[in-house]
Amino acid sequence: MTPNHVLLTGAFGFVGSHLARHLVGAGKRVSIVERAGANGAAIADLLGRARGEAPSMAPAVHEAGPGGRAPEALPAGSRRGGVEVFSFRDRPDELFAFMAAARPDVVVHLASLFIAEHKPEEIGPLITTNVQFGTVLLEAMALAGVRRLVNTGTSWEHFHDAAYNPVCLYAATKKAFDDIAEFYAQAHGMRRVTLKLFDTYGPGDRRPKLFKALRQAAARGETLRMSAGEQLIDLVYIDDVVAAFARAIDLVAGTATGPQGTGDAIAGEGPHPPALPVGQSATGPEFGVSAGRRLRLRDLVETFGAVSGKPVPVEWGARPYRKREVMVPWTRFTPLPGWAPQIGLEEGIRRIFQREPWREGE
Repeated sequence: MTPNHVLLTGAFGFVGSHLARHLVGAGKRVSIVERAGANGAAIADLLGRARGEAPSMAPAVHEAGPGGRAPEALPAGSRRGGVEVFSFRDRPDELFAFMAAARPDVVVHLASLFIAEHKPEEIGPLITTNVQFGTVLLEAMALAGVRRLVNTGTSWEHFHDAAYNPVCLYAATKKAFDDIAEFYAQAHGMRRVTLKLFDTYGPGDRRPKLFKALRQAAARGETLRMSAGEQLIDLVYIDDVVAAFARAIDLVAGTATGPQGTGDAIAGEGPHPPALPVGQSATGPEFGVSAGRRLRLRDLVETFGAVSGKPVPVEWGARPYRKREVMVPWTRFTPLPGWAPQIGLEEGIRRIFQREPWREGE
C-alpha cells in the first residue's frame, strides 16, 4: 500500500511542522489533528495564512457537527498535496467521526508535552496529553479500521542504558502510551513503528532548548551559567529526523525498499516477515534515531561558537546537574533500517545561520 494520505498529530511543533512541510512537498494528502486553540504559526505557510494577513486560500479546518457528525468535505484522495486541520475539543466522538471520514493510510503521532522536571500541578497535563489523548487517537483508529501507526518515543526511557528506566515522568508517560498501543496492536491487528528520538535541532526551533540559549547569550554578550558540561549530547539535525519519519512511514505501510525494507518490514503482513531483534515486539518494533556521534556539552558550546563566529561566554559549574542528569545517552538501541544521518553538527549549525542569520540583540 502506498501511503498517499498521512494524518499527523503534533504538526504545530518543531518536528511535526518540518514533517508536515516535507509530506506536502512530496505530494501527500496531509490531515492534522490539533487541540482547539493551538498556535499554528509554525506551519502558517501550509495553512495559507501569514501573520497579520488574511488568507488568500484557507485550508479546510474541520469542526465536527452536532452529535459528532463527520465533516462532509473529506472524499478519499481529495486535496492531495494540501492540508486539512481537525480541531480537537476534548470530545472523543468528534475525533472518532473525523477519523472514520478521513481514513488515512498512516497515522504519525508526534503530539506530546515535554517537561524535564515536573511540578505536582503538571501531572494532570502530562497524563492528559501524553496518555489520554493518544489513547483516544488509538480508539479512533480502531473504530475506523485504520491500522498503521508511527509512534514517537524518547531515548529518555533508558536511563543508564537500561531496558526501561525513565529519566522523568515525561519519559514514563511515553512508555505508558506505548504499552497501551501494544494492546491496540494485538487486539485490532495494528502495525506500528516507534521512533525513539534523541536531541533534535535546526532552523525554526522555538523551543526553550540549548541552541536558543546559546544563540541569545552569544548575541547579547551575556554569560550563560551552566553545569560542569561533562554530559554527552546526541544531536540530530531536523532534516535527518524528518527522513527517519519518512522511512518509518514507508516501513509501516509495507512499501520500503533498500536494506531490510522488503515490503514486509513489520510482522503481521506478508508471507515471510523478517526476524526482529530480541526484545522487539512483533506488532511494533522500536528504533533509535541517533546522530551516531556524541560530544561533551563543553565541546558542543565550543563548536557552536566556532561555526557561528560568535563565541558563547559560559560560566561552567555555576549550576548543578539536574536530578537524574543523562550523562551518557542510550546506546543499546536498534538502528532504523535503511536510514542514516547525513548532516553533521558543523554543517547543521551552518544551515541554521543560513536560514536564520544573526539579528540585532536576538
